[in-house]
Amino acid sequence: AGVKGTVITIEDLFYNVVNRRKALKNPSEEYQKIVDVVGKYAVRFPHVSFTCKRHGENSADVRTTVRSTSLDNIRNVYGAAMARELLDVDAKDEALRVKVSGLISNGNHSSKRLVLILF
Repeated sequence: AGVKGTVITIEDLFYNVVNRRKALKNPSEEYQKIVDVVGKYAVRFPHVSFTCKRHGENSADVRTTVRSTSLDNIRNVYGAAMARELLDVDAKDEALRVKVSGLISNGNHSSKRLVLILF
């Protein structure tokens, strides 16, 4: 039993789109794409709780809490090693009317795959 909220259930997503159904490589690959999108939303909206799991599975592939931060959710979704390598970026220029804030990996970070999250 979970806390009441919005639940999105996806079933037979492409049953009537013949071209997309033909392009499906396998269900696991499609599910990983969904997990990737849910993880990115979890990082962007830390005040919202996200859970993503396969039907019938007990453990979730993405699980965040309501009172988390973006850094907490990065740690949750992309791992503690990634979260440790991040630096805060916060800059403002009144003359140019520009404000930048976020997290960026430092120069020592190396990874087998590129993870780029922009909002």
